[in-house]
Amino acid sequence: MSIIGREDGLCMPEIVARSEKVRGQGISAAIVQQLITRGLLEEVDASDGRIAVRLTADGRHAVLELIAIRKSSEADVQGKLDPSEVQLLKHLLARLDA
Repeated sequence: MSIIGREDGLCMPEIVARSEKVRGQGISAAIVQQLITRGLLEEVDASDGRIAVRLTADGRHAVLELIAIRKSSEADVQGKLDPSEVQLLKHLLARLDA
C-alpha cells in the first residue's frame, strides 16, 4: 500500500516492479486483489487503457496510520541514541537507499 500511496494509479506490472525494488520481492496480484476486496484499493481505467490501482479513502487513512507508526518507531529508536549515532544511522540508511 505504501507503494501505491507514493504514486496512485499504477498498473500491476508497475506495482510489482516497484515492490521488487523497495521490498526485494514482488507482490502478487492476489495480494492486490485482497486489498481491493477489503476496500483499501480500487481499480480504475488508466490513461493508456490499462487497469490501474489507487487508494480508496480508507486506504489513504490506513497509509497515514502506517506512516505515523513508522515515525513513532523511528523516534523511539532515535531517543535511545546520542546525536552522533543518529547522524551515523541516517547516513548508513541513506547509503542503503541509494
